[in-house]
Amino acid sequence: MTLAPSRRERVKRHVAIAAAGLVAFLALASATALILDVTGALTLYTVPSGSMEPTIQPGNWILVSHIGFAASGLQRGDVIVFHNPAYVASTQPAANPLTRRLGELIPPADRVLVKRVIGLPGQVIQVTNGAVLVDGHAINEPYLHSGGEGSTFGPYRVPAKSYFVMGDNRLHSEDSRELFGHAIPAADVIGSVIAVISPPFGIHLLPG
Repeated sequence: MTLAPSRRERVKRHVAIAAAGLVAFLALASATALILDVTGALTLYTVPSGSMEPTIQPGNWILVSHIGFAASGLQRGDVIVFHNPAYVASTQPAANPLTRRLGELIPPADRVLVKRVIGLPGQVIQVTNGAVLVDGHAINEPYLHSGGEGSTFGPYRVPAKSYFVMGDNRLHSEDSRELFGHAIPAADVIGSVIAVISPPFGIHLLPG
């Protein structure tokens, strides 16, 4: 006589399957990061914060493209990764060679930041009661987090060879409104996000 598994056993089995899927995903991601690092074409990053919700959730991975990437080709709405001007590198490298190598392949979360391009060089940015105006015209932002806010900023003219960036979750994003001297130099842009990966197997391609 075969007994049906108890509810507790079924739950444990489901948890084990989910954990195995997550481990497989992380192993694949690490291997992919190694391959992509060698080619110099793509890089994987983890995103720990919610500043880009709902587009990018905490814990998601993002795939950043360097193929044919030129900062001069950025457009409003592009999601980019750039060097954090406030990052201070540790002077003590990891003792474990594997940990040190993984740190080189997948940089620490605070070394780079991810935001959306809002203002291009020469454009005037103003935020009035939460609405963003570019050169005096309100822009459509369907990607924004549903929790609105009524901040005020500007007007501010974006310098040459620089970009004004903001997070999609405006209430919880430190961006060009408060930081970076209000603009990101084009030279600090690493690449554009082409896909968002949700463990274990979800993937969402970004337009652009």
